[in-house]
Amino acid sequence: MTRIKRTKGTFNEATGSFITWKQIDHGFAFTTNNAQLLITAYTPEVIRFRISKLDQDFTGFSYAVIENPQSITSFTLTESETAFELKTSALRVHLSKDPMRISVYDAAGNLLSQDDQAFGTSWLGTEVT
Repeated sequence: MTRIKRTKGTFNEATGSFITWKQIDHGFAFTTNNAQLLITAYTPEVIRFRISKLDQDFTGFSYAVIENPQSITSFTLTESETAFELKTSALRVHLSKDPMRISVYDAAGNLLSQDDQAFGTSWLGTEVT
């Protein structure tokens, strides 16, 4: 079990709610009150999520993804009042706007992974929770 030592005055910083978004090569970039999120479609079955605080860059190396996105990967983004939905032929990513929460489904609609609805992604000091 990993224990996080809390120091006096430390509190969780949530990603917040969506403010803006734009299309980037192979995906989308989103900005929230406290964070930035990059979603990149590498293949129809592989989608990469990168989340950082607003004052941090995405320059770090990743052992999780070593290939470049396939240029033939087709994806769409739709927006409603409360959410975004990114679709490939194999996956559907649901992004709730307020607060930001991520859920991933397969093409048949089966839930594969989702943020905890109470916490989502947040930081406790320098630790990502």
